[in-house]
Amino acid sequence: MRAIGSKHLLIEFTAEPDLNISLSKLETKFTKVFNEIVQQGSPEKTIKQIKKRFQGHLNDVLKRKNYRKNLLIDRVSNHQPYYGLTAERRALRSVTAQKINDLFTALG
Repeated sequence: MRAIGSKHLLIEFTAEPDLNISLSKLETKFTKVFNEIVQQGSPEKTIKQIKKRFQGHLNDVLKRKNYRKNLLIDRVSNHQPYYGLTAERRALRSVTAQKINDLFTALG
């Protein structure tokens, strides 16, 4: 998710369907589930599980060679400020179910 100016967000998703599942079926199901989540919100337990999984992903990413250099290039090329590891971890800790559900409400 990225800010585009001061009034817009770009939210990108990637998905790869299982064998014998068409892209159109994947898109239909994804849209249905996304709309349900936007309308109903997400439980605290789910947000905690996602944060835990993302923390593991973050730890794996940080082990990659040239991570900081690549992050800097990405941020500068997207006209976004650079933030370090401490800021990234702080941002993850600050995520709450209430904040996520407030975002869903705003999207709805």
